[in-house]
Amino acid sequence: MTAFLDSPPQTNEVVRSAVLLGGFLTIAEAVGRPLALYELGASAGLNLLFDRYAYDLDESRKWGDAKSPVRIASAWKGAAPALTTSLKIASRAAVDLRPVDARVSDDRERMLAYIWPEQTERLRRIEPALDMVAASDLRVEQGDALVWMKTMMAGPPPDGVCRVVFHSVFFQYLPADLRRALREKIVEIGERATTVAPFAWLSMEAGEDRMSCELRLTIWPGAERRKLAEVDWHGRWATWE
Repeated sequence: MTAFLDSPPQTNEVVRSAVLLGGFLTIAEAVGRPLALYELGASAGLNLLFDRYAYDLDESRKWGDAKSPVRIASAWKGAAPALTTSLKIASRAAVDLRPVDARVSDDRERMLAYIWPEQTERLRRIEPALDMVAASDLRVEQGDALVWMKTMMAGPPPDGVCRVVFHSVFFQYLPADLRRALREKIVEIGERATTVAPFAWLSMEAGEDRMSCELRLTIWPGAERRKLAEVDWHGRWATWE
């Protein structure tokens, strides 16, 4: 028990994928290119496989693999992104200070232990999601987010894809100086983007009143930071702007 408690709680809420999906669709519609994904604070990496899940987004809106064992319901309201937008993923990469390995039983048990026992729906979603990550070639690297991002983004941006740095309920756990450094680095990377090699920053973080989160997006060239939606902390609903 002492060893188990010698680490902060670690969760990876897979329903947030329903909110991030709307962000990725918005990016894909704007740039018309495949997306190269880079997740900060990825935990087990469950949200990186968002395109392999089945979604019910209310008002008869369906998206994803209808045969997927991971089924996610999220109530979308307002001017929701078009589900018909072509969305292709070119690559996936992730980092976490204490990553969870879905292939290691102790790591899986730790993650399941942080879900309250009466939340049976969350358990029914996360276990097959962990299985899907374990069966994939996805690896969440261990490291500092700022150092990792500097390494991954070094050199000229690749043509033909849009690189997307994203994170969800991550910034609030960081020291203020690291949050500031990450923002500055993201903007610096964005300013090097071109029309043939665009760059996007998608975030789902606490809103001003902390009762919900805000999904925000910046795409370079252009650099207009805008709020896409007000969203539930666990992704159970989204009110699109």
